[in-house]
Amino acid sequence: PMLELLQSLKTWEVVTAIVVSLVGIFAIAQSLSLNRNSDRRNTLESKSTNPGTKTLKTSLTGPFSAEEVAKHNKSDDCWIIVDGFVYDVTTYVDEHPGGDSILNNAGRDSSEGVHGPQHPVSMFDVLALYKIGELSK
Repeated sequence: PMLELLQSLKTWEVVTAIVVSLVGIFAIAQSLSLNRNSDRRNTLESKSTNPGTKTLKTSLTGPFSAEEVAKHNKSDDCWIIVDGFVYDVTTYVDEHPGGDSILNNAGRDSSEGVHGPQHPVSMFDVLALYKIGELSK
């Protein structure tokens, strides 16, 4: 029955159905990605009510000098520079899918590694959650 239906359709109808299906799948994937990042932001922000917990900084500060960023170069205090912005990724270090590779440039410019082929485009949505300011010129 499915084969007969497909054979009876014109080529443009099949192409249109495929395109509409792909657009729908893409929209669902985007929605899931946005929901996951929203849930992550809410989780990180809720940690701020727990004393002694390192939290996500939600407001921009700075600018920060390269010397200031360089002081934050350990797994329990990790800042990175990406494309002229400073990110406090301390709370993300243990969650990083690439393990300790996030520490390779702790306290320094990580732009090259961040733009590497190992990172999906959605990684920039996650990174944005950790932005704390700009690098001073």
